[in-house]
Amino acid sequence: MRKVMDCMSDFAPYRKIVMMKGAQITWTEICCNFIGYSMHIAPAPVLMVEPIDDMVTLISKTRIDTMIDACPELLSRVSASKSRDGKNTINLKTFPGGVLRLTGANSAAGLRAMPAKILILDEVDGYPPEVGGEGNPVDLAIARTSSFEGKKKILIGSTPINLSVDKVLNIAKTITTLKIKLPVSGETLTRTMLLTAKHKTIEPLFNKKFWENF
Repeated sequence: MRKVMDCMSDFAPYRKIVMMKGAQITWTEICCNFIGYSMHIAPAPVLMVEPIDDMVTLISKTRIDTMIDACPELLSRVSASKSRDGKNTINLKTFPGGVLRLTGANSAAGLRAMPAKILILDEVDGYPPEVGGEGNPVDLAIARTSSFEGKKKILIGSTPINLSVDKVLNIAKTITTLKIKLPVSGETLTRTMLLTAKHKTIEPLFNKKFWENF
């Protein structure tokens, strides 16, 4: 899990981190750590999306508020969970340099509420395929990061439901790792990259079977 959190650092080159995971493997803790980092070290607007509004309430009250109240550095930046100043509510938590917005994937209004540099999509296999007649909630949420091209961070994770891995796997398929072996030293260079539509046109070149006919 340390590698996943390292990838989310503001200094890491990765813009999209996708994880297909098992249950109860500290994933929520990773999300909370990322939120705490975005409040304290690298302030930015953050959007966190849960499958439904009930999960937003649960995560906000039992995990995020608990983290803020227990950490002096965060508590100096975010109002305590029991304050009445409106700066720390279930769906909205403000801090110097940024804001955390939490919404359910079933809320089109919540998904388009604000631009976000940091996007956390939690348990995407539980998202509805379409919301409010406006499209896929994953696509709607990712569109909110368009103002931060080259700087945004998107964290996506899900535990497969009923052996269905379609959503998280389709997202993961847009990411590939290239390995190039240097002929002289024998050293192998590795680079992980996001495949855009432009990259997909040359994707066959990286398939070993493509070269077997030559």
